[in-house]
Amino acid sequence: MNKSCQNCKASFVIEADDMAFYQKIKVPPPTFCPECRLQRRMAVSNERTLYKISCGLCGKDTISIYPKDVPFPVYCMECWRSDKWDATEYGRDYDFSRLFFEQLAGLRKVVPRIALLQQGNMAGSEYANRSSNCKDCYLVFRTNFSEGCLYSHPANNSKDCMDCLNAQKCELAYNCIDCVNCYNVQYCQESKNCNNSAFLYDCRNCSDCFGCVNLRNKQYHIFNQPYSREDYFQKIEKLNVTSFGAIEEVKRQFKEFLPKFIKPYIMATNSVDVSGNWLDECKNTHHSFGCRSVEDSQRLFAIIESKDCMDYFYFGRGCELVHETSNCGYNSSRIFFSDLVHTGCSELQYCDNCVSTSNSFGCSGLKSRQYCVLNKHYSKDEYDELVPKVIEHINSMPYTDKNGRVYKYGEFYPIEMAVVAYNETAAQEYFPLTKEQALADGYSWRDTEGRNYYITVACTDLPGD
Repeated sequence: MNKSCQNCKASFVIEADDMAFYQKIKVPPPTFCPECRLQRRMAVSNERTLYKISCGLCGKDTISIYPKDVPFPVYCMECWRSDKWDATEYGRDYDFSRLFFEQLAGLRKVVPRIALLQQGNMAGSEYANRSSNCKDCYLVFRTNFSEGCLYSHPANNSKDCMDCLNAQKCELAYNCIDCVNCYNVQYCQESKNCNNSAFLYDCRNCSDCFGCVNLRNKQYHIFNQPYSREDYFQKIEKLNVTSFGAIEEVKRQFKEFLPKFIKPYIMATNSVDVSGNWLDECKNTHHSFGCRSVEDSQRLFAIIESKDCMDYFYFGRGCELVHETSNCGYNSSRIFFSDLVHTGCSELQYCDNCVSTSNSFGCSGLKSRQYCVLNKHYSKDEYDELVPKVIEHINSMPYTDKNGRVYKYGEFYPIEMAVVAYNETAAQEYFPLTKEQALADGYSWRDTEGRNYYITVACTDLPGD
């Protein structure tokens, strides 16, 4: 089926497999193209912009992904997870004379939100967002089960790593990208099981190597040339890589050296019938990126241990039948058009910030609830009777934004409903817009606030070693 995206007007194809999935979960096909759908899902995820605010319940200072002037209350993690408040207290009757998305937007403006997204045992890691089970980590994001890591996004199951982008099971890694199970490495990329090395690209099982590309099971190599152990360390000492100037020179040399080698068209390990990039132990997974242990899925981004999902941005860990959703995880299933729902959630549509919740439609902030619509609780029979009427109402009275885009049942939240500014989300990194472009498209924008920083030493005055 050929369709024209109602956002960018580009044509896109809905394949037979796509239609089979939509029929399986009983939702209509999308009217936005895959790229516009991904952009919209990314635009609800503030990754790394942090603020200091006061908790709206206990009043203590806390770090938050929301600034002070948002319309909804923001609670610290302890208060949000406590029994001191109940999201069903904000429940309201469904009004068939008003648009569904207007009613949902009104609900989302009054229900408290959690200041920082952390799970599990977080110790000494107050400045870690969308992370779990970390100890003594600072300014790490999307990082889990790590200790002593700094300025990384993510650095999972890692220890004492710094300035890394996607370091997995690494220790003492610095300035590395897409590295797995490496120890004491610097300036490495796309490398696995390497140690005591620097400036590697796509190397495997290498130790004591420097400036090398595509090596396998090697030791004592410099720019792919073998050396004896003694000569190797003498050469490394002469390179003086503790000097900033020397490192910059090596960077220049490595940049010229790298293009001489072939590169695989896709980075995939133990995967079958896949397309995209950075796929480990995946099967029948297409147009997906940064995934591990995923099966029978399409258009996934950074999802692990899940199956039978489509159009899904971040998280996973035991999820199934997730569609058009962001930040969903931990043993959840049949989650559609939602954001930030986790820990045993099921049968949710148009929900956000919900935990251990099932069979709910158009809700926010629920914890261990079921059979709710707009946060109002119903009996099972009442819920089963109401939801089809709500879906019919969404289709008969669809929301139309200022740019003429029509949102019937089956579309993710309208662009105008995002509760975070576009330039503070993952969307700005992958689909960068100027302020004028973002506002014209219907997104919100937040100008950078002035910070009261006092510079003590200029970078040009730092020592070279």
